[in-house]
Amino acid sequence: MKNRILFLLPLLLGSCAKKSHSSRSKKEAPLKYRKLFVEGVECKYCAQAAVSRLEKINGVKRADFVCKGDKWEQGHVRLFSLEEIPDELINQELAKEDFHIR
Repeated sequence: MKNRILFLLPLLLGSCAKKSHSSRSKKEAPLKYRKLFVEGVECKYCAQAAVSRLEKINGVKRADFVCKGDKWEQGHVRLFSLEEIPDELINQELAKEDFHIR
């Protein structure tokens, strides 16, 4: 009986009493989204290299490469950042792997 009460106690009280780690209590600015077409991507290793380079840019939270099947040249990068990232900065970082945005 005691175990059941201890199990149900968090459900009855609601969420955790310690709000400091609750994701709802933090107010973060929404991320900016940008779709980038990267020239020079020919395979999944190229895509991984491009994403890795983009994620090194200050302010970038996440980058994902999206393509259908093995059509790497027709794919694109979904870039999520805290602020707008200038094209020059993106191309500067991608150039380290011989890529550039179209």
